[in-house]
Amino acid sequence: MSGVGTVRRWDATGVPSLPNQAAAGGSWPSSVRHRRDKHEGDNTVLTLYLQEVSRNQPLSKGDEEDLLHRGRGGDPTALRKVIESYLAQTAEIAIETAPPDMDRLEAIQHANTVLISLVADSSVAYPSQVLEDAVRDSWDID
Repeated sequence: MSGVGTVRRWDATGVPSLPNQAAAGGSWPSSVRHRRDKHEGDNTVLTLYLQEVSRNQPLSKGDEEDLLHRGRGGDPTALRKVIESYLAQTAEIAIETAPPDMDRLEAIQHANTVLISLVADSSVAYPSQVLEDAVRDSWDID
């Protein structure tokens, strides 16, 4: 499936891709909204993505622990739930920390790969606690 309106949320490997539906949003910090508005070319898709991921509810610490344990034990649905719960936070971090000349959608996609690595890594107890530092460290800036 391809094209606007038919993009899958998850590919065969479980990697999140751009969503195909908009939802009510507006809870983004002003710094994210400002950077979002500076780039008109990707604004529509970016806005749709941010609205979509803002619908995901954060997990309680207990739910996070349970889902991480189950997911790291082989339950792909549990891992997907953890990843989905972090997508809005990951997008915000990506937009705020990416190099200024980097496309924001590419930055979010890159940050999502960092998120997926953290969630899959059993040595990371709480991915949300190290996510921002891991994303900042991942930018290849000289």
